[in-house]
Amino acid sequence: MTDKKPILYMLISALSFAVMGFFVKNLSGVALPIKILFRNGVVFIIILGLQVYARRPVTELLGRPGNRLLLLFRGLAGTLGILGYFYSLQYLSLGDASMLNRLSPFFVLLFAFLLSKIRPRMVQILALVLAFTGAVLVLQSAQQTTGSIQLAAGIAGVLGAAAAGLAYTIIGKIGSKENPLAIMAYFAVFSFISTIPFLISLSGPTQSEFFQLLVLGLLAGVGQWFLTLAYQRGNPNRVSIFNYANIVFSMIIDGLILSSMPSIFSILGGIAIITGALISWKWG
Repeated sequence: MTDKKPILYMLISALSFAVMGFFVKNLSGVALPIKILFRNGVVFIIILGLQVYARRPVTELLGRPGNRLLLLFRGLAGTLGILGYFYSLQYLSLGDASMLNRLSPFFVLLFAFLLSKIRPRMVQILALVLAFTGAVLVLQSAQQTTGSIQLAAGIAGVLGAAAAGLAYTIIGKIGSKENPLAIMAYFAVFSFISTIPFLISLSGPTQSEFFQLLVLGLLAGVGQWFLTLAYQRGNPNRVSIFNYANIVFSMIIDGLILSSMPSIFSILGGIAIITGALISWKWG
């Protein structure tokens, strides 16, 4: 297969997640566990529906025996990743949170070096330095613009990107040997179950919030499906650059809908991160 389809999958995923991020921010009155619950609960219902529609046994969602431990770790890493991202969205602009979340491909690269013990080339080191310099600039913007809680949210966003990078590394390790729906199912169920204990003391959403939460979950399902396909069926190091379209989509939403303009630190940070990504993509 050429890289064209995986690239298209990544662009669809990037747009879906950008619009999902808007709904996460718009639902500011809804507690974080409820957002995560709907995000992954709806995804799991979609997964079951697709499995039944394809007339395939539901037991396939358990994954192949040799992959189940990796799938569990993928679920854990993915849950930590979405927690960090959603928390950053509560306090940062959509564009800033997206920039930090897009560090995940650099963590994929970093984990590849650590796990394979391959010595990185200078151009790859340069890409990593640029990316993490950009992250520092975005964190500086958060601290200067609004204060310490936003800085903490920014740090949570970076840690979430690291967890997401680990999840994508695991997907690459599993490769095309596994049903994509099984990969998604482990993530959805793991994060769904992990939020349940926090829901006991929380009040339920209003009718309007409930509808928006359903849309949020649908967008997450579309985004996760095409992201999994992109990493499974394409070269992760080659298709990951198109994940940065999410920054563009997010900043358009910021400007047109949320009336939020980036600071100079955010702009410089975004340029550094995207430049690092381009260097990694072109010469890495």
